[in-house]
Amino acid sequence: MSDSKTIQVTLTQPHTHAGVRHAAGAIITVPAADAQWLQKNGIGSIKPSRPSIKNLGVTHE
Repeated sequence: MSDSKTIQVTLTQPHTHAGVRHAAGAIITVPAADAQWLQKNGIGSIKPSRPSIKNLGVTHE
């Protein structure tokens, strides 16, 4: 797979990923395409990335 970006997903129901069974509520790290598939099929919820200080509107004077 050429896409090396990974995303954390919180499973909303039990799921087997890469041969490992995970319970609902587990947080797994998967390739971006897998994360989108899990969310689209109602199996997981993509965790929002942590905002950077720059994105919070904080200014330094």
